[in-house]
Amino acid sequence: MKWYNLLTWQCTLNKDLALQAKKHRRCLGWNFWHVDKKGRKRRVDDDDEGETSSCVHGKDNNVVGLYSAIFCHGANNLVKTGKLWHNGIACNCCGMLFSPTWCHKHKPTASIFLEDGRSLLDCQKQALNSQQNLSPHQNDSICAVCNYGGGELVLCDGCPSLFHLNCLGLEHVPDGDWFCTTCVAKYANNLDAHKTKLKIWIKEVNRLLLLCSEFQHIYNIYITNALIQMETEKSNISKAEEFKLLANEAFNARKYNQAIDLYTQAIELNSQNAVYFSNRAFAHLRLEEYGSAIQDATSAIEIDPKYSKGYYRRGAAHLGLGKFKEALKDFQQVKKMCPNDPDATKKLKECEKAVMKLKFEEAIAAPESERRSIAESIDFHTIDVEPQYSGARIDGDVVTLDFVEKMMEDFKNQKFLHKRYAFQIVLQTREMLQALPSLVDIHVPDGKHFTVCGDVHGQYYDLLNIFELNGLPSEDNPYLFNGDFVDRGSFSLEVILTLFAFKCMSPSAIYLARGNHESKSMNKIYGFEGEVRSKLNETFVELFAEVFCCLPLAHVINEKIFIVHGGLFSVDGVKLSDIRSINRFCEPPEEGLMCEILWSDPQPLPGRGPSKRGVGLSFGADVTKRFLQENNLDLVVRSHEVKDEGYEIEHDGKLITVFSAPNYCDQMGNKGAFIRFEAPDLKPNIVTFSAVPHPDVKPMAYANNFLRMFS
Repeated sequence: MKWYNLLTWQCTLNKDLALQAKKHRRCLGWNFWHVDKKGRKRRVDDDDEGETSSCVHGKDNNVVGLYSAIFCHGANNLVKTGKLWHNGIACNCCGMLFSPTWCHKHKPTASIFLEDGRSLLDCQKQALNSQQNLSPHQNDSICAVCNYGGGELVLCDGCPSLFHLNCLGLEHVPDGDWFCTTCVAKYANNLDAHKTKLKIWIKEVNRLLLLCSEFQHIYNIYITNALIQMETEKSNISKAEEFKLLANEAFNARKYNQAIDLYTQAIELNSQNAVYFSNRAFAHLRLEEYGSAIQDATSAIEIDPKYSKGYYRRGAAHLGLGKFKEALKDFQQVKKMCPNDPDATKKLKECEKAVMKLKFEEAIAAPESERRSIAESIDFHTIDVEPQYSGARIDGDVVTLDFVEKMMEDFKNQKFLHKRYAFQIVLQTREMLQALPSLVDIHVPDGKHFTVCGDVHGQYYDLLNIFELNGLPSEDNPYLFNGDFVDRGSFSLEVILTLFAFKCMSPSAIYLARGNHESKSMNKIYGFEGEVRSKLNETFVELFAEVFCCLPLAHVINEKIFIVHGGLFSVDGVKLSDIRSINRFCEPPEEGLMCEILWSDPQPLPGRGPSKRGVGLSFGADVTKRFLQENNLDLVVRSHEVKDEGYEIEHDGKLITVFSAPNYCDQMGNKGAFIRFEAPDLKPNIVTFSAVPHPDVKPMAYANNFLRMFS
């Protein structure tokens, strides 16, 4: 194939190269001539005043006619032709529009080289010097299938290709219009409607291209590949919609993890659809994966800044993290985009109230150094118990099993405990917790067992079911409840008072670890603060916040099993002694060891990654393995995540997640689980269970008003 053919192919099929490879005429010393109707030639020089306008628009003043032939003469008399158009001179070989002035200044081919070191300009010169004549015919002279000429050839009515009848599998020349497979593919969906357009388009291509057989073959391949790519893109979009519909079904069935996987497949096929990202953000919200929800909502906004649901989802995720000010900005944007939407107006007003309340609380809050312990100001002995009170009573200062069982039965029947006894239980628990280290060592004698439970989240009736299945806490049947006792469920007060009462009855019968929901910020949003205020009073709100700061952060069973609520750390080399030395008597910080203990999650990939929650981090099996080796441990047990079966074994069997709130929030459909360890081998025996009925009080009944609007 001649080099000018190759250059034409490049400048026709590659737009980027086309901008660089308009190499014609003046850069090779070619001249432009105008030919009048009598055949007389006049040279068109770049120095002519008004040359461009006279050539392009000369129809009005009879300088030159529109569609007149323009000849480009080279030094060796090789003649190339073009045609005058409204907006320039169209080269017959490549169709590029140019002016003499532009061609004179543009010399890119001298800077474009081949692998053998020759520039494209050298190749052009070589082609010119070869003095090979181009065929004047508008069509190929050989079969596009077998590459041989001769015999009866069928001409495609859409392109310059010729074919032997035998090569096409035809017995006779088709009647009427006939198009080759390449042309049919171009307008496969509606060929009849495009026949005229196709003919005009292909004839223009014929006129503009150098029509050697080899180039035509390359050109056909390019067109075919382009069509395949277009069809692939259409197919991907269609498949993406199918995945989205399946994801929507999974979401409606409350299978949020499955929905996330399906939305992800849709995004992989079509990453420019804001709806897919917004829907996946919604599924992340349902799983309390606020960090991932913010990322997806932000992606939706970047794809379509006018998509209001992107701001809506991101605002809800910020709210879930207690970031009211950030949430307010997003809901202001929603209101701006949907000014007449009553739902958007309502949510914006609620968000504004939450921000104003937060600012007020910050303004009146005393400095940390000046704050007094609320517990030290309470003397429960001075509180009288009314004669008509028929609930559980504590005789003296000792909490007994009889009292606990009576209290549990009262709670089951939706009766309340008298404030005097509630104060007594909470204050005694605070005193015991204060004396414990941040990491508590537990010894299980040989032949004995120990039970670890995960999140309970205010699901009191499921807590009773655990005790029904596994027995009440005692010195011979000890438990560890691994954080997140409260919030979400609407019986959180009953749960925490029951656990605290067992702690008061027998400190070695039950161990309690802090979760991320044992904090002011979470309790304010997710219901515990509102529930305590409703069932008791404001003093108890402050008291529980103070006691939660006393909860230990981690436990180790027989120096082999490490138990925390969330997970491991952002750095290697963390030792158990580092955890013991953590000052836990505060609200959880937003970073550091304490934050990571409460918030981190395992991930399937090695290494570390950002947290899907927006707080803490994700850590892989290699991180778990190193931590266990460095501390001579065998297993990590953690909670913090809903699991369909109530538990999940990960990281090559070195990490177990246990979650003890079945059908979480009355909507997840998951099982609950607890783990029994038998000494001395401490092999985990996992017991799963389903949710039990509870009174008709919905989860989140006491949650922040604003949050309930999104639940």
